[in-house]
Amino acid sequence: MARYLEAVATVEPERSAWVLPRAVHALSLFCRRKPLGALGGFLVLVMLCFALAEGLITLGIWPWAAFLIVAGVCVLLASVALLVVYLKVRRISGLRQTRETVQEDLAVLRREDNAPLPAAAEAG
Repeated sequence: MARYLEAVATVEPERSAWVLPRAVHALSLFCRRKPLGALGGFLVLVMLCFALAEGLITLGIWPWAAFLIVAGVCVLLASVALLVVYLKVRRISGLRQTRETVQEDLAVLRREDNAPLPAAAEAG
């Protein structure tokens, strides 16, 4: 794939303008189906990373440096995604309520035998 992208970019520059958008479109098509979408999206992402590394090599960067740059970009994107997820999960209020009710349930289960029963339990 990388050789194909390189050949398209060097031999036919007018066709190189649609290669990357088509790859991104393929990624979006794969991601629409949940189970296969994750696998397909991952595979397309790997191919795009290799294409980026080969493109950097074509620009004259050493191969080891090109792949190191791509790895750094992947780590940066993953950390940004984790930060976004962390901020979204922190805003969910249902987790606080769940935590409180679970603690109340655990308190009831751990109740000592000599502790007084709640009013509802004594009535029934």
